[in-house]
This record gives sequence, C-alpha cells and structure tokens, in this order.
Amino acid sequence: MQVRSVHSLEDLRELRPAWEKLYDEDPGADVFADIDYYTTWWEHFRHGIGASTLVTRRSGHLVGVGRRGAQMHVLTVEDNGEVVGILPLVLVPGKWNRLPVRFLAPAINGHSPRGSFLSARLTDDAFRALAEHLADSSDWDVMILDGIRLDSGFVNKFSRAVSSCGIAVVEQSTWWHAFLKIDGTWNEFLASQGRSFRSSLDRWRSGLEKLGPIRVERYAGSDVRKAMQILVEVDRSSWKASGGESLALHPELAAYYQEQAVRFAAKDKSEAWILTINQEPAAAICCLRKDDVLYMLKTSYSDSFASASGSPGNHLLARIMESCWERGFRGVDFMIRAAFVERWTPERREIGHVMIYNRRFYPTLVRYSESLRGGAGRARRALGGAAQWRHRAAKRKAETSA
Repeated sequence: MQVRSVHSLEDLRELRPAWEKLYDEDPGADVFADIDYYTTWWEHFRHGIGASTLVTRRSGHLVGVGRRGAQMHVLTVEDNGEVVGILPLVLVPGKWNRLPVRFLAPAINGHSPRGSFLSARLTDDAFRALAEHLADSSDWDVMILDGIRLDSGFVNKFSRAVSSCGIAVVEQSTWWHAFLKIDGTWNEFLASQGRSFRSSLDRWRSGLEKLGPIRVERYAGSDVRKAMQILVEVDRSSWKASGGESLALHPELAAYYQEQAVRFAAKDKSEAWILTINQEPAAAICCLRKDDVLYMLKTSYSDSFASASGSPGNHLLARIMESCWERGFRGVDFMIRAAFVERWTPERREIGHVMIYNRRFYPTLVRYSESLRGGAGRARRALGGAAQWRHRAAKRKAETSA
C-alpha cells in the first residue's frame, strides 16, 4: 500500500479518471465525494469568503477556525499502482485555543456542511497505511474529521487506525441531517403521514392559488444556469436579505452555488425547480443527484408571497417530493435540520465529528492547552513561544535548502 498527496489542479486532473471510476463504483459515495464538488469548493473558498474558510463544531455550535490560504491536500491510497481510496482534504492555517494551528480537514464550511471519502475498497492494511502516513507527516497539527456520515464506517475504522499509531483521537460527537427514505407509492406515503399533514399540503396550495396562477418548472442540463440566476433573485426578496445573508448581496457565494449546479448539470446530475405565481418567481430549490438519491443544495422563497395560509417554499418542496416518487428515487437528503423538512421525515443521517491531534510535540501542547486555559497565562505564553520557535526552525530549513 502506498499513500500519495495531491496538491495542485494539474495533478488533480491526472487523478480524475481514477477518481471518477471509484466514485461510480462506490455504492456508499454521496455528492460530497464527487471530484467536481471538491474542485469547485477549493476554487471558490481557498482564499476565504467571509470570516472563515473552514468551520467546525464546538459545544454544539459552528465556529470558524480556518483563515484564508487553504491548500489542496488530497490523499490517495494505491494498491499495486491502482487507486483504491481517496480522501479529499484541505490544509488550512487557523487558530485553536488561541494558538496558531495547521488544520487538515474535509472541504467543509457554512456553505458545504458535509464531506465524504471514497473508502469502500479500503482494507485494514489500507487504513493502517493511511494512519502511518499521517503519523509520519509534519504538515499538519490538528485534523478535523467532520461532516462524514457514520454509516459509511470510515470514521470508526480510521479512528482506530490512527489511534494505534499514537495519534490522539478526542472530542468524538455526532450530529445529523434529515433524510427521507422513499418506499411504496406517493399516495401510500401521504396516507402514512396523517390527516394534519395532508391538510397542510392542501392549505399551502390553495393559499397560493388565491394569489394567482401557479406554475412549477424543473430545469436541467444547460437550463440550470438560468434557473440559478432566478434563484439568486428570489433570494434577494427572502427573509435572508434583511439579515444580510442573501446570495444577491454576496456575488462570490452566488457564483459558488451556480458553479456547483452547472458542473453537475453538465453530467446530468443536478436540477433546479422554480415556482412562479402570476409569472413572478416565488420559490426556488437547487438539487444535486448521486444515483437515486436527491440532495437539496440550496433553497429560497420570496417573502412577498408567504402568508399564514400559503407557503411557496413548502408547496414547491411537496411537488419535488412527489416527483421523486414518480421517478423512482430511493431517498432525499435535505442537507439541513430544520422544522420545514423534519415534518417530512423522522429519519436522520448521523454525521461524525472527531478531533485528531498529531503526535508531535507542538500539537500535543495544543491539545492540552484546553485544560490549561483557565489560569494558565504562563502555559499560553510557553505555547506561543513554541509556535515561534517552530516558525523560525522552518524558515532556517527553507533558507538552508534554497
């Protein structure tokens, strides 16, 4: 087994055939393991958009930990020259416990909450090779293993492997996203949901019909670009605008979502849905696809058409759900946990969160700084001195090798 690192777009292009082959063959892979998903994230977020490039969870809350300057750090596992596993990671400078840290993590942030690895063919020997590679590396201090589905088995296998190499695995926790498993027929599903749910669907539709003619369109292929432009305009009149969160107020974020949708559309793996009332866009949802699972990438609705009786966002979601049953999908990953999607399903996809510390001296000090923080000004100054020493040592090494 051999582990290699990919650090440039040129090398990533050479890896594409092997990556796409693994992705297509892996039954547990989701859209976050797609090479275009990773590439789009890296192109748009590596220099940082907003307050942070990288986020993780601390005490149940999202916190920004990585600054600008993400580096590509894709790990591949090869067996007799054949790529059998891929870990799409990024290396990001940031701070943890107020100390400078080099984070190694999946490409996750507030606009990409999940990551994924191609690991279906990884044996125990392959996990051991990965762990030994990371244990011998001085490139990283703290690994944030976040956003990975627990049902893939990767988190547990990887955690055991790195622990056996003397790498500290701490702060293990779980969170979740809503997931709808599709069985039977649409009518059978509606019957199982109860009278109150069905009444809500009727109320949302009839409430909107009072405002004018309703039209729902599904966009695919080259039409996705146009639909994403409409989504941005819908977002301009949504509740997000008043809080400064609308995509219309952040062109760089709008460009990210549009690029994801367009790249997947080129492979017939994305679609966008638009609901109009009196020919005016009132709600929009963009979705990505992997096999027969639909992933909700971005949703928005206009406040102009929302009322106590009518809900453009909920009505559009209902039409998409009905379409999923008609087209033979086996599931919908909502990619969020929110009341408006949880009414559709009690099922969850559990996601793992693990903090992993390199076994070297400085990361070990960073690890223990949490318990020292209470009255440890001296400890913090000592750690800061250690960070400065490491920076000077790296500079001398670079000058010597130049």
